[in-house]
Amino acid sequence: MDPVFNDRTLFPSVYRTVPNEYLQFEVIVQLLIHFKWKWVGIISLDDISNHKACLELIKEMKKWGICVEYHIVIPVSANVNMIDIVKVIQQSTATIIILYCTLLQIINLTKYWRADESQITGKVFVASVAFNAINDYVYMQYFITLNGSLFISVYKGEIPGFKSYLSHRDWERMPDKNFVENFKLFLNCFTLLSNDSKSHCFLFHNWKNTNYITSVIYNTIHILAQALHQMHLDRELFDNGSEHLADESKYKLNRYLKNVHLKTLYDEIFFNEQGSVAGKFDILNLIIESKNQIRKIPVGSFVSSASPKLFINESAIVWNPYFKTTPVSLCNKICPTGFRKSLEKGKFPCCYDCIRCSEGEIASFPDAENCLQCPEDHWSNPNRDFCLRKAVDFLSYGNCLGIVLATSALLFSVCTSAVLWIFIKNRSSLIVKANNRNLSYILLVSLFLSFCCSFLFIGRPVPITCILRQPTFLFLYTVAISSLLGKTLTVIIAFHATKPGTRLRKFLGSRISIYLVLLCSLGKLVICSTWLIWATPFVALDTKTTQQTMTLWCNEGSIVAFYVAVAYVAVLALISFIVAFLARKLPDRYNEAQYITFSMLMFFSVWVSFIPTYLSTKGKYMVAVEIFAILASTAGLLYCVFVPKCYIIFLKDHLNTQKGKLKIIQHIHHNMRNM
Repeated sequence: MDPVFNDRTLFPSVYRTVPNEYLQFEVIVQLLIHFKWKWVGIISLDDISNHKACLELIKEMKKWGICVEYHIVIPVSANVNMIDIVKVIQQSTATIIILYCTLLQIINLTKYWRADESQITGKVFVASVAFNAINDYVYMQYFITLNGSLFISVYKGEIPGFKSYLSHRDWERMPDKNFVENFKLFLNCFTLLSNDSKSHCFLFHNWKNTNYITSVIYNTIHILAQALHQMHLDRELFDNGSEHLADESKYKLNRYLKNVHLKTLYDEIFFNEQGSVAGKFDILNLIIESKNQIRKIPVGSFVSSASPKLFINESAIVWNPYFKTTPVSLCNKICPTGFRKSLEKGKFPCCYDCIRCSEGEIASFPDAENCLQCPEDHWSNPNRDFCLRKAVDFLSYGNCLGIVLATSALLFSVCTSAVLWIFIKNRSSLIVKANNRNLSYILLVSLFLSFCCSFLFIGRPVPITCILRQPTFLFLYTVAISSLLGKTLTVIIAFHATKPGTRLRKFLGSRISIYLVLLCSLGKLVICSTWLIWATPFVALDTKTTQQTMTLWCNEGSIVAFYVAVAYVAVLALISFIVAFLARKLPDRYNEAQYITFSMLMFFSVWVSFIPTYLSTKGKYMVAVEIFAILASTAGLLYCVFVPKCYIIFLKDHLNTQKGKLKIIQHIHHNMRNM
């Protein structure tokens, strides 16, 4: 089985009827992989063949992530301190030990296992093909520790008709008595064989359990016979002068062996380019039931040309009594699902720590090398072994916060409608006329629609609401602020137009305030139209802000356009505040400048506090903060500008009459003289 015979240049005439050594490596590795044994020890002999084979085996195991805790190399010399070797095995944590030794070294090693102080328990041995040739009585004498171990054997096969031949053979009449005696010893028969049934049973029992190499010998002889037979036939044709045959030099045995193709009842045998047959092995389980009973039970097979190559019948395996279940051989416990392996530099790759996967990551199988990132629209469950789809979250009407904000917007809208109805009903009263009735109507309508804009922010975002809500709200606020600016300018014009020689007299009674509102609103309309055309807002899904939910929100399309639109409103509000502040000391009976000043102060207070809060919140709470700012600032404008007027209409009616008007005019003239 030595791999050196794979070199056909050095050994062109070597044909092996057993698989080469490299296939045995694969059997051992596949066996370790099947049982998930990642932490093993190796005992080998320090000769050229075994040492080289063992190094190749270790190299192959490393490819599959199998680590070798220790590699004991037994010197070829006879004087070997086996006690030290036994101590290494006893102190090791590896449950699986691979034996790659000659029979003599194994026997010497196991002699020490019999002593109480050198007893080895809790180990499973995986042995190479060499073990299969060991006599059963040797097992009983030395190898009690090997009970429950696994052995690799060359594929047994069957010899057609051989069992029938043995059962009908009259051994006493055979002429070659030496052969009979040697055959008896080979079968462990120490009594004379006869034709009685008891002897036959004993014969078949030993033959069945000990001799796995006889079918290989049978196949070898059969192959050689077939090659010689074909060569003999061709030689006769050559001697008869056949013109179709080549020269005599071609009729050599090597040529015929190379082309042999033998088909048996159970197998098909031929040589590959390396002069070897296909790789087939049996996996045997050694069971020592008592001092007088030992069994080697086939529990699996390996066929290199099959898929899968390895077959194991785990239910047929009887492990060492030390183990109650299938043995485990790992450097440390397997990392459970939800954890990944963390290797440390300088340590065996099989010895690692287990680190829990982070949020949004999973490890759905044990001993995962790395955690897998969940898709953006999924999150990892608490055990970190499964990705769950995130729930879609938005500020809905079914949410408690949504209900409060929607109710507030509705109440404020009703209040604004009520004020508008009061002003329309009292449109002929002096206070309504004195405060620019048309601008009051425009302001109330814009405030009413601003409250209604809150409903565009509540509910599941859709493309149309994303497109409309910010531009609509900012446009209506522009109308409201420009109306306040127009009202303030009207007050200034009215009180300065009474001065002699002033040029403001010609603007008294004109529609300059209406034109101002239209001009400011037109500028805002241009900004919003450009924004919607250049970078249209759209529905987006935020999957990163929260762990278990993904927020459906409206992306403004262009943050620059959004800030420009907001800045436009802020500039108008600042101008309106400055103008109202300058006009605050004018006669205050019907003068709105003071109230507009307070309304602008409230407006700035709300929106200045809103900006950092808005930027620090995420998801539906960011939308809720904006709705709150809209409601608070709009309600502030409604309260500061219109509540005093409603107070006069309902509770100070005497100031809203013609007589009250004369008193107001006199008061104005008195103030004008003092100015």
